[in-house]
Amino acid sequence: MNPKGALVAGPPSPRKTHVLPATVVITPCARAATALKRTKTKREQRARQLLHFMATASASSAQYTTLLNCGVRIADCGFQAHPPAIRHPQCEIQAGRFSGVRIGAMKRLRVYADTSVFGGCFDPEFQAASTAFFREVAAGRFTLVVAEVTTRELREAPERVREVLAHLPRESVETVPFSEEIGQLRDAYIEAGVLGPASVDDAEHVASASVAGADLLISWNFKHVVHFDKIAGFEAVNLVHGYKAVRIHSPREVVQP
Repeated sequence: MNPKGALVAGPPSPRKTHVLPATVVITPCARAATALKRTKTKREQRARQLLHFMATASASSAQYTTLLNCGVRIADCGFQAHPPAIRHPQCEIQAGRFSGVRIGAMKRLRVYADTSVFGGCFDPEFQAASTAFFREVAAGRFTLVVAEVTTRELREAPERVREVLAHLPRESVETVPFSEEIGQLRDAYIEAGVLGPASVDDAEHVASASVAGADLLISWNFKHVVHFDKIAGFEAVNLVHGYKAVRIHSPREVVQP
């Protein structure tokens, strides 16, 4: 301010120049790849933990429940060895597009049935649900998936049991041939202690359904197949070997009420 009180503008102050630090651009593809790798590692760790608990029988029920529910349930975190492929019983997302889902119609479920389901048609305790299941297969609600182990066991069954399969429409039945891949997964169940050597055929049923990518596996074998700790073991081995978890149920849970 001058003696007369007038304001005098001083020289302009220099502007501050802000230098932005170098930034690293992370593309969405890179982020997705990193997340997939991290998630896969965590899933494998959980699966191996579960196998360890089962092998040592050291897990309490609380520990077991905590392990199954940490982050994502093992039953819900199946992944393919060669992504991208995420399969779901009602739809399939592959390579960024939807397939298997049509407007106004859902994908027909592929259901693997072991030999006990065929024999159940003639057992008073299981007859209603077994018969209903094969009736729905014939009506087109399900595609029945059978494997070589199924046909091998049916050859030793009574004729009326064999006729259950023979009378189904061919277009409703999918046959899975035995392969080295099935044999390796079957043996992995035995080696992990999920099933004993005497239950090798039961292990082959689950391995066949897993390798075939069946949506469901149904059985009346509540000791070796449809049992909560066996199911957790199958899921863990599948996860370690890059197969999705097969949803295992009894026929009663699958047929329409």
